[in-house]
Amino acid sequence: MSLVKWFRKNMKMLMAVFVIGILFAFIGGTQLLEALSRERPREEGSFADGRQADGRQKISNVDRNDAGLELETLRRMQAPAFLQSQGLHGLLLGQLLFSDGRPDPGIIGGLSQMIRQGELHVTEKQLLDLFSEQEAIKPIYWILLKHEARAAGMGTNRATVTGLLGQLAQRWLQQSYEQLVYQMRASYKVPEEQIVRVFGDLLAVLQFSQLATHTTDVTLSQIQHQSSWDNETVEAQFVKLEAKTFLDAVDPNASPDLVAHFNTYRSFSAGQTSPENEHGFGYRLPDRIRLDYLVVKLEDVKDTVAEPTQDEKEAYYARHAPTLFTRQESPDPNDPNLPMVEVTDPYAKVVINIHERLITEKVLAKAMMILQEARSDSRLQVSEEEARNLSPEKVQAHADDYSRLEQELSEKYNVPLRAGRTGRLSRADASSDTTLNRWNLEGPSGERISVATVLFNVSPLEADDLQLLSLPKPFLFENLGPLRDAYTRPGGDVSGQTMAIVRVVEVAPAAMPDSLEMTYESTGVTLDSSGSAKTISIKDQVAKDVRQLQAYAAAEAQAQEFITTVKQMGWDSAVTQLNKSIKEKTRQDPNSLDPITVRTQILHRMPVSRQDLYTSLLKRSPGSAAFLQQALGESQVADALYGRIPSNQDQALDVPFVMKSPSEQAVYCINDVSVKRFSVQEFHRTRGAQIQREERIAAQSLAPIHFNPQNLIARMNYHPVGEASDTRPDDTGK
Repeated sequence: MSLVKWFRKNMKMLMAVFVIGILFAFIGGTQLLEALSRERPREEGSFADGRQADGRQKISNVDRNDAGLELETLRRMQAPAFLQSQGLHGLLLGQLLFSDGRPDPGIIGGLSQMIRQGELHVTEKQLLDLFSEQEAIKPIYWILLKHEARAAGMGTNRATVTGLLGQLAQRWLQQSYEQLVYQMRASYKVPEEQIVRVFGDLLAVLQFSQLATHTTDVTLSQIQHQSSWDNETVEAQFVKLEAKTFLDAVDPNASPDLVAHFNTYRSFSAGQTSPENEHGFGYRLPDRIRLDYLVVKLEDVKDTVAEPTQDEKEAYYARHAPTLFTRQESPDPNDPNLPMVEVTDPYAKVVINIHERLITEKVLAKAMMILQEARSDSRLQVSEEEARNLSPEKVQAHADDYSRLEQELSEKYNVPLRAGRTGRLSRADASSDTTLNRWNLEGPSGERISVATVLFNVSPLEADDLQLLSLPKPFLFENLGPLRDAYTRPGGDVSGQTMAIVRVVEVAPAAMPDSLEMTYESTGVTLDSSGSAKTISIKDQVAKDVRQLQAYAAAEAQAQEFITTVKQMGWDSAVTQLNKSIKEKTRQDPNSLDPITVRTQILHRMPVSRQDLYTSLLKRSPGSAAFLQQALGESQVADALYGRIPSNQDQALDVPFVMKSPSEQAVYCINDVSVKRFSVQEFHRTRGAQIQREERIAAQSLAPIHFNPQNLIARMNYHPVGEASDTRPDDTGK
């Protein structure tokens, strides 16, 4: 066949090839291949939907992409800021849909405070679950939340949505509604109706969450019970005989069986009372850590920094005058109705303040530079993963010595540094160390976090959950810092303030002591040679507690003697005789002040939920131990006194009487006790407010559960592609 005939026969094929070539030339090969190979929508998952024939609604990758675009649209419309102004439900919905995977420290702090105040009945684990999911699955949450709200019949009218959008645009963007819509259409190519619909969906989801969590009925008996707890008080007149008052009355020649006492309470933690340990004795060793530290005193750094020049001070004033030295005040103090005006202090008035601020900035900058260099020079020569898997001895072989850095950097910068190693410190030891307890780390959002909170999470300790603080778990010989002093302020005096880097070099998890003779060192941070080593002796602790127990028995005997005297001589005369007897038994000067005084006190009972909260806080808040133990002790006393009064009376009849308080190691001699009942009239007057409060607390406590990602998935019976979808919905995911 000739070439001409072949061309004529295959003309259509040649023209097709020619057209494709032109397309490659003008469109580009890459774009064309992409267009030709663009995949069809694939299924991402499905969830329960009774309206579908098969009972399930499918979610494709296109649906997921559209949902992601809607979330981005909502973010541009300032939806996260709007939700933060809508109470707890709005806060949690915003965290679920718009957070970057890290809990907001402000929100976590606020929720923790609500828990402590009894306004939120959830655990820290339930809070953590809200922030445990990946960013990539948020569009799925949005699809499920929208469908759930629509299925419940929730919706909003267009006028409400557009009006609210106009308010948001004016408040946060300084724009009108029309300007917001124009920018959204230009940026995302979406029509106005879609913008309104998406924001309406958000409002519907928020409204449904509030409706779903407000369905808890508060009964009348529940309100009556809660009102009595909150408003009824017990008033008592008494003398309190504490064991410590009778320590000098204990026979110094007595030889108690310390071993038996130690064996009885060796498995208990100190301060944790229970029916088996009513005094709160305990010798179980707490979690302890040993630290290396490298410290610089800010006053030493101050001696080496140059005085600010005139140019520096003037430049500082020019930069910061609008923020630091400008305030709102009335133009006429005699006319408070006049509008406020901005007043900027003149340079001459604030130059001294500027001078001190610049000094402090220079001091902090130099201290930070020194410690950053120390941290870099002492960095482990192995990766983080290797450090976490190596034994402490092998990790230490890769860690530089702080003592060498102390000498080298002191000479280099002409600033004395101080390196050292602590003993084995418990959380209580760290809280009581006057230097260590002032050091703070800076969190990811600039918040200040106590270094002890981080240090006591080093493996294998699990004192707190650092995920709530968006901080990684530390490992042995990891440098932490530079740590700032909590008392450092701009322009403030730096005397007595320090900065440091620290690292955990040894971990001793909680355990029972080996024997009564066990001792360990617990010396804290020492900044000069005058500090002395501190040693903890289990035997000394046991001997002290046994002596205290003997003194408690003496106080109880004295109380019984006092009650007998009251019945014979009367209350006032018996109190005089009591003080005389105590002074004789404890070998005090007869003319000294009376050790016992009559007290009249009003006591409040504490709900069981608050008692449980305080008991849990005792384990991880040693700095608050004294307050928590006192509050628990007073609550137990109030409960005991309340129980002595018949329900149909307002006053105890069997007075005087003795009441023991083993947790306080004290004995109360009660002369009179009465209860101020919460009257029916008062109850009816406050019933409405009490009902609203209980409903609010119940709804707030259900909100973290409602927005829990796993509960949402269980409620909607969602399953990604590849997982079985015949599982029944979990009723707990309500």
